[in-house]
Amino acid sequence: MDKRICSVEECAAKVNGKGMCMKHYGRFHRTGSTSLLPKPVTICAVGGCEDTGGVRSGYCPNHWRTHGAPEHPCKGCGRPIRAYQRVYCSSACAPTKRSWSFVCQQCGLAFIRHKAQPRQFCSAGCAAAAKRTALRHALDTDASPEVILEAIRAQSIENDDGCWIWQHGFVNGYGVFYSSRRTGFVHRLALELTLGVALGKEQAHHICAVKVCVNPAHLQRTTALQNMGEMMLRRYYIGRIADLETALREVAPTHSLLDCQEVP
Repeated sequence: MDKRICSVEECAAKVNGKGMCMKHYGRFHRTGSTSLLPKPVTICAVGGCEDTGGVRSGYCPNHWRTHGAPEHPCKGCGRPIRAYQRVYCSSACAPTKRSWSFVCQQCGLAFIRHKAQPRQFCSAGCAAAAKRTALRHALDTDASPEVILEAIRAQSIENDDGCWIWQHGFVNGYGVFYSSRRTGFVHRLALELTLGVALGKEQAHHICAVKVCVNPAHLQRTTALQNMGEMMLRRYYIGRIADLETALREVAPTHSLLDCQEVP
């Protein structure tokens, strides 16, 4: 087993060839010496500049742009310019972009685009404002309770029973609203605005038994226990009426009471 070490001083590596380790042997093969040769230092060719960093073609990065880069003529005026610049020497030589004028559908102001493709809004702010519903706008601007209630009614459809059927967003069958300051159920908001106080832990009970109704006249302030008791009692009566109708249909299928509408 060869235990010889490199002949170069202060090197204890194993010999690779000609009494030297692989590192020193490779260095000797490339440069003819086992010692590190000093790196050549190139100074910028511009007089008075002693910058040695990043020198290429004899110039430092700053002077290369004005001395070392190849030249080509400007497409506008023909004046020679350096390659690091664009095809035009200045904005005066660059051709003017064609523009199209549009009118923002939100703010009504005219704006200019450099593309012929039409655009509805002048900015992202106007686009976001256009997506806001009347209720959200009223809530974000701290409008009066009357204005907010009118916005709730505007976003609903009134049926024959006087219920305001909510049309925008639902959670668990109840209408919901979203704003930058709060989020909640619309029927609770309508009742709070009508009463002038926050419900807190109390609930807004639907007298009409229509979950999507947001008409404050069809809502009642109750506790959770009262609301649950009324719901269970209503379900009991609905089931009882259904059983009676089934029994009546077996005895008198053409009875006039069977022509009534279903209980909600």
